[in-house]
Amino acid sequence: KHSAAADITSSLSEDQVPEAFLVMVLIQFGTMVVDRALYLRKTVMGKVIFQVILVFGIHFWMFFILPG
Repeated sequence: KHSAAADITSSLSEDQVPEAFLVMVLIQFGTMVVDRALYLRKTVMGKVIFQVILVFGIHFWMFFILPG
């Protein structure tokens, strides 16, 4: 019987981090850093452009890359 709990347990026992998880954590960290830098520079137009790119990027990921 194959279950998600067994899969997580085996991953943790092997001391390996899944690539997809690592990539997503690094992307989230990068977006937080960029967002904070734009906030500190007080560039409203830069923040708007960043948010629009983020929205389109997430939708592209969810509807095109992830299903594939």
